[in-house]
Amino acid sequence: MIIDDTGETEFTKALSVLFFDCLRATSDDRVLILYDSALDDFFEKIVRFLISKTFHTTFVEVPNNYQHALLTWSAAENEPIVPAPLAAAIGEATVILNCLKLDTAAHRFRRAILETPRLPSCRMAHMPGVSAEVFSVLSRTPIQQIVESAELVAWALGEGSVAQLVTSHPDGTPLTLEIDLGGWTDEPIMSTGVIHAGAWGNIPPAEVFCCPPLGRVNGKVAINGSLPGHVLEHQDVIVLSFTEGKLTSWEAANPPITEYFDTLRESALQTSDTNWNVFAELGIGLNRAITTLTGNPLLDEKAYGTVHVAIGDNKAFGREVASNTHID
Repeated sequence: MIIDDTGETEFTKALSVLFFDCLRATSDDRVLILYDSALDDFFEKIVRFLISKTFHTTFVEVPNNYQHALLTWSAAENEPIVPAPLAAAIGEATVILNCLKLDTAAHRFRRAILETPRLPSCRMAHMPGVSAEVFSVLSRTPIQQIVESAELVAWALGEGSVAQLVTSHPDGTPLTLEIDLGGWTDEPIMSTGVIHAGAWGNIPPAEVFCCPPLGRVNGKVAINGSLPGHVLEHQDVIVLSFTEGKLTSWEAANPPITEYFDTLRESALQTSDTNWNVFAELGIGLNRAITTLTGNPLLDEKAYGTVHVAIGDNKAFGREVASNTHID
């Protein structure tokens, strides 16, 4: 465990940022923590922190394989996924920490958690893919600086009508992906880390993103940073082609990288997920505490100086595309 200059552990500092700067929790709050095996390495430390701050907390474990079972039993889009007792717990909490595993196949369950009715005063921190690196970054995250930067970037996206991502094919050929932003009619979303009453936010922050109108993305983009589970070296660069808002083809010199998308397509066919390849999001990372890419999209999409695109679901952001996956 790393000790900072004040003698406070890095982990405890991260929890202080989370509960006080992000969630603005007090001892009067009713705290709910949802977790699975992703939290195993940190559970006891979190419990000790909550005890030290006299936070009245309910812990609900939803094992990952049980999440998959719930999705199987609730195959139709309009069938309930969240069990009634869990929904009741969510509905009573004023602070929620959602630490379920970053499992692509269980995305619909995590989305259902976000869509479960909550109190108007409730603040939810969404932390899929939680890890030691996540807590380390959170301990160093400059929340106020991010708030100021996010407001500027959101204004730029809202005022803009078109974005162009200009990248290079591995052979040097210039590539352009053109995105109709929708302006203020498709208002940009700020993930600053400050979670207001009635809202939820990804932790750690920070990014500003928008969800372009359906069918209004065309061209090619070379991805040279990361995919979920993959940090891309030069030989791994993958070129994604979009036509009328859908990913239509992908090419890379390294077979495992193309196989990642092949697997996504095959899985979508098996589940009749016709929206898996819809362009869902354009995002800009603003967190200077993230200095390297890890393959964990929760971190990588927030790294300062990066731009990311996503395919699949954006219904969790209040938009119209529903999918079983969301891939940054």
